[in-house]
Amino acid sequence: MLGSIRPHRRALRSAFLASAALCAAPFAAFADDRPATPKGAQGLDALFATYLGSNAATTAPAGDHYDVTIDVAKMMAPLSAFGVSAEPAQTHFSLTEQGDGAWRVARDGDLAMTFRFADSHYQAAIDGYKLDGVFDPAIAGFRSLQVGVDKQTVHMVSPELEETSVTGPLRMTGSGAAAQGGGLSGALRQEGGDASVVIAEVKSGDAATPPPTTFRYSGAAFEATFDNFHAHETLDLWRLLVAHPSRAELAANESALKDRLRALLPIADKLNEAASFEKLSIDTPMGAVEVGGFRLSIAAEGVPSDRDAEFHLAFEKLALPANLTRAAADFVPTSIDLGVRFGGLDLRGAVEEAIDDFHLAGDGPIFTDADRAKVDSLIARSSSILVTLLPSHIVAPQLDLSLQGDFEMTSGRSTGKLVVTARNFERMMAAVRSNPAAAPQMLATLTMAQGLGKPDADGALTWVAEYGADGTVKVNGQPLGKTP
Repeated sequence: MLGSIRPHRRALRSAFLASAALCAAPFAAFADDRPATPKGAQGLDALFATYLGSNAATTAPAGDHYDVTIDVAKMMAPLSAFGVSAEPAQTHFSLTEQGDGAWRVARDGDLAMTFRFADSHYQAAIDGYKLDGVFDPAIAGFRSLQVGVDKQTVHMVSPELEETSVTGPLRMTGSGAAAQGGGLSGALRQEGGDASVVIAEVKSGDAATPPPTTFRYSGAAFEATFDNFHAHETLDLWRLLVAHPSRAELAANESALKDRLRALLPIADKLNEAASFEKLSIDTPMGAVEVGGFRLSIAAEGVPSDRDAEFHLAFEKLALPANLTRAAADFVPTSIDLGVRFGGLDLRGAVEEAIDDFHLAGDGPIFTDADRAKVDSLIARSSSILVTLLPSHIVAPQLDLSLQGDFEMTSGRSTGKLVVTARNFERMMAAVRSNPAAAPQMLATLTMAQGLGKPDADGALTWVAEYGADGTVKVNGQPLGKTP
């Protein structure tokens, strides 16, 4: 499927989503259990035309299944005016109708394709691509899905960058079921082998070309869960876009387009994503950077919405080039566990305002300056942005800090509280005193901080910094003046 040629960790996730987009809609009209027939193939062709464009897919009965060929060039024809094309522009898969109205979707074989854009192109070669899933039209999604890739090579060129990536075996599994809210709930898990990504900056004229940057990673994993994804509404929107491929046609149906867009909000009630790498290294002109046990996660409710979103970043090892850390090696973090929660932004309101305000008639911008300002001001009008620093931990050879706090950020000053706890503070002070590169101001600042710190039973020092609405700052109750 098309999505499988997306680079890096998004490759197999995109395969799942693209499979749904290419295969979902045509099955709803074929709920009866029957063998592959010429009449059934004609019906599938008609339904594919509804969602992919006229003559974009051809279907032929082949024993107990249908062979389907999608002409990607025809499917992307509405984008040709924007300089978008695909070659060799064909992909194949098979459909087998199940007795309960579901469909088995399968593909097995190498895949190579090039996408060209106005000023860039994207080439992908996938060896040993296999897809096997069961699609349920009732939920407009896959009950189960397995995708495998033996090797993936991607080459992307733009006026600014040239990127080449090679990824070892990739495997993904997915599952889906009807959500209580009427949409689709499901989960995806992707695991990858070794990979390398080389990014080179493109220079023209006499400008010197900087050396490329190489990323390498191993033991990659990606997980995603979503609840009440609006799968049927997404297909309704796609069907409208296929039926009216030009701007003029969409302008004539602008009211229906806006209705379809509003029906998507929020696109999902919950969305959680997590990525991890056993080992990640970056070769730079200054030396190698290595990160171990890297983890990143994002969790959001209502996408988009005015509800909270949470981010979490952690790693268990960090090695920087020696020439960068020699003077401060004692204080370069070797592990970090950091969590942040954001709230207060009315993103859904801004999207709804944008839907209300855009107009497609004519050839000019779809937003006037006044309408664009309305959308921007809706976000800015949020009474406040709430930022919570969740209990976090930073460790270095001579540093051990715990942090947490809450802040309310308005157009004026930020208010809130930050709690910092340092363990082994005396050892850190000794490391600073013995470091010839340490600035005198650093030692003076740490000496003052030691005097303000509140010791606990274990000897750790804690500072509670409070930021007032008038700009005043207090540390453990002691006023320190005002923030600028």
